[in-house]
Amino acid sequence: MEKKIRVAEDQAEQNVLNHIRDHGWSIMHVFDPEYKSPNFSYSIGMFEGLQSPEVIIFSMDQNDALNIINLIGEHVKTAGPIEIGKIYKEFMKEPFVCTFIKVDKVHYKEYFGFDLWFYGSDNFPVLQCVWSDQNGKYPWEGDFNTDIIHMQPLLWAKQ
Repeated sequence: MEKKIRVAEDQAEQNVLNHIRDHGWSIMHVFDPEYKSPNFSYSIGMFEGLQSPEVIIFSMDQNDALNIINLIGEHVKTAGPIEIGKIYKEFMKEPFVCTFIKVDKVHYKEYFGFDLWFYGSDNFPVLQCVWSDQNGKYPWEGDFNTDIIHMQPLLWAKQ
């Protein structure tokens, strides 16, 4: 992928560019101060720098989300691409595990504002890191903990 010259129009954009230049990607944390929708964190620049999909994760503490997304980026750099549907134990604290689903582009405008700015279009892939409940079950499984199902909307790409 060819790197584009980008010009920041404000300090937030400049911070993202600086972080990508210095670390290979940036991470944006978004939260609803009224707590009506779950907070989320997502990467910016992984597709350009690592030729790997961007990543989003919901309802994590900001520091945990930063650590998880950074671990995912480091995994891609050292071990190769993330596999959709594979169960990963190394990104989460026990007893939790995670897997990845492909995000549908219909969700890009709502969740990936800085990626849309950075790439100048929606021509980039995104994977959602979906975490299990304490029993290793996922939201699409019937016995997933219903008390936490609202904490991570699934942004599936229809196959």
